[in-house]
Amino acid sequence: MLAVPLVACHPYHAARDELLRRLGRVDEAEAANRTALSLTSDQAKQRPLHERFDREQDHA
Repeated sequence: MLAVPLVACHPYHAARDELLRRLGRVDEAEAANRTALSLTSDQAKQRPLHERFDREQDHA
C-alpha cells in the first residue's frame, strides 16, 4: 500500500497530462497539468510542466 495516494502525487498528474495530450484530450490534459503544478512547490519539478503547457499554447 502506498503511503500517499497516487492522486496526491504530482508525477501521476504529469503523466496523465502527457498521455491525455497524446490522445488529443487537451482540456483534460490541461486540467491534469494544473493539478500537477498545484501539488509541488519545487521549481525544478514545475519547470517542465510550465514548458509543456506553454509549448501547447503556442501550437493552439
